[in-house]
Amino acid sequence: MRTVILSHILSPVSLGAAIALSAIIGTCEVLADVGISQFVVVSTGSDRAQAVAAAREIGIIRGTLLALFIVAFAPILADVFGAQGHVESIRWLGVIPLLSGFRNWRTTQVQAEYRYLPEAITSCASSFAALAVVIPAAAWFHDERTILVSLVVEAGVRSIVSHMVLKPERVRAVDPKIRRAALTFGLPLMVNGIGLVILSQVDRMIVSNLFGLETLASYSLAIGIAVVPISVIASVMNRVLMAYILRSKSNSTNAHAADFVTAWTPIAVGACYALAIGAVLDFAIPAVYGSQYHVNPGVHALITILVFVRLCRMGVTVLLISTGRTRQMTAANLTAGAGLAIGLILGILFQRLEDVVFGVVLGDIFSFISMLFFLQSRIQLKSTLHHLSTLFLSASLAAAGAYAQPGIVLETRTLIFVAGTLLVCIDVVMVYRRYLKKLLSWKEDVAGKASVP
Repeated sequence: MRTVILSHILSPVSLGAAIALSAIIGTCEVLADVGISQFVVVSTGSDRAQAVAAAREIGIIRGTLLALFIVAFAPILADVFGAQGHVESIRWLGVIPLLSGFRNWRTTQVQAEYRYLPEAITSCASSFAALAVVIPAAAWFHDERTILVSLVVEAGVRSIVSHMVLKPERVRAVDPKIRRAALTFGLPLMVNGIGLVILSQVDRMIVSNLFGLETLASYSLAIGIAVVPISVIASVMNRVLMAYILRSKSNSTNAHAADFVTAWTPIAVGACYALAIGAVLDFAIPAVYGSQYHVNPGVHALITILVFVRLCRMGVTVLLISTGRTRQMTAANLTAGAGLAIGLILGILFQRLEDVVFGVVLGDIFSFISMLFFLQSRIQLKSTLHHLSTLFLSASLAAAGAYAQPGIVLETRTLIFVAGTLLVCIDVVMVYRRYLKKLLSWKEDVAGKASVP
């Protein structure tokens, strides 16, 4: 929503600079990720209070160091992201991790107990505050500093509200063993952060340097309207799937079935979402952001495949994290660099945005294939690939329709959407008969036995 407002009140060049600022802080945050949120979620036993205290301590130190890094290396960051004229604004980004370091990690931890309300209140309050200051900041600055004010307010409100909605359990001092456990768990994820940056930010670096900030604005809006909802889906699905897979470990008989369902569910959701993106993206961009922004058929088709693959990665990522296989997850994310290298070369040679997006899609596919390889002993790979091929066909139909029929052709788009939905429904029925029915009957048996005095 913030980007939607900015697209109507800032010029394309200023919007591109604002997006570059967002990409810079996003890159720095991911590169400095030490897995605090994942650590507190899996630490729900007797050491849960110690885990939150250790997370708070590590988070404050991390935020301080990251703030100093951004201030010191702002000119280099400006060069990397093609925002050479905005060094001072980049320096002010250091305030954001400094404020974020003081948040209450207990709101994240209780989600393992299916208590989502504290985190939901925190997220809603910070998002609302961030939106509330956009228009006043734009009226004052008229440039990319508008988003800087919004990001700082969001980080500050998030930290304050997280302490208001749920009090952390008191501990006298952080146990050194818990601190070491948190660092041991999280430090490999810093290397994984490189892979995540490759997946989420390097494409923006390439676009801004090859085509300029105005093209970066158009590209980011097209990617954003398609990918940002995935973040909302992921924030819900990741928590539910993580809690589900951790509880399923208690029954070894159905463990493989539960692993398969965890991997398959986001793939099915991805197919449905790709159908929607294929049907409406080229209409939604000018409708939401204004008539000066649009997406060409080639980019539209590639984004349709991209959102499908990104959702596919969600389930296997949960499986890797739940088993502590962060090294394999890191290796898989790093393979995305090969696709982006291909996109960079093609972009330099042919000077077309589609070539860069093609590289982004290839990178995500390489990463997903690597994750499947690492989990082949857990998820019944042959069966997973069978269902994946059916659902990928559905997403491919949507992409083909977007490429072959640019613009809103109601009859064609409707036919493709119905055919794709039918494929998804067929696959859901097959999975229900083979896996879900068995798992549901097992849970009913367990519940029945538990109720017997």
